[in-house]
Amino acid sequence: MSTTQAPEATTSTKPDKQYGFSVLVSGFGHMFRGFLPFTVVAVVNAVIQALLIWSNPMAEWSPGFIALAVISFLVLLLAFSAMNGIALHTASKGRVKLAEGLSSTTKSLGNFTVWSVLLFALVMVGLIINPFISLLVLFIFPFLTLAAKDGKKNALGANFRTIGGHPFRWIITTVILGIAVIVGYLISAAFGFFISGVLGSLFTWAVWGVIAAWTLSSLAALYRSGRAGAPDDEVEGSAAPAEQLPDASQADVPPTQADVPPATA
Repeated sequence: MSTTQAPEATTSTKPDKQYGFSVLVSGFGHMFRGFLPFTVVAVVNAVIQALLIWSNPMAEWSPGFIALAVISFLVLLLAFSAMNGIALHTASKGRVKLAEGLSSTTKSLGNFTVWSVLLFALVMVGLIINPFISLLVLFIFPFLTLAAKDGKKNALGANFRTIGGHPFRWIITTVILGIAVIVGYLISAAFGFFISGVLGSLFTWAVWGVIAAWTLSSLAALYRSGRAGAPDDEVEGSAAPAEQLPDASQADVPPTQADVPPATA
């Protein structure tokens, strides 16, 4: 009797592409999926950063200035964490509600903090040596914070796998975003020159909030389009084993005479 064989399990599936003809255009559209949470995070960060310089503190090694610097960094870290989480949602779940976007702030916060601080340190060292070194760092590790926020244990590997999966898109997207960062820096400098104090700081952080939302939304669209950035539920679902079908050779059959035990007197 022939046996029935189960269909082979699918071990991997290619994620759906989350961008159209242009990653940056798609990222701009995705940004509006999370418009409300992006706006709230950017505004809250800008207001707090502006209020921290209300007293016009002097840059010196004093307890007061150090405390303000630590508060500024922590607020910026939380805002950046929230924006990374919102960007990941816009690339995989569509429109993001305010509560959903803000709740992503603390997700994988430890992993995100470690990689973000390392990336920040590299950028700062680059700025001291040559500003273009900082751009090179961002060019090489564009998906690092997204992968860390996504809970990837090897965020560095996920960054390079995403680059390897979309090399030409990576080059074009990061080069244009690098130009956007330079433009943002020039705009910030202009605000600092013509509008000083709290108001200038408020406008400066607002500009960087818009640039960060667009940048992260674009990079998240590219990141989610590769296997390295696929959501964990999709990865687990694609590797599910096939259902085992019963063997027809073991189906119930009537017993033969040999199988019947002899009757006892």
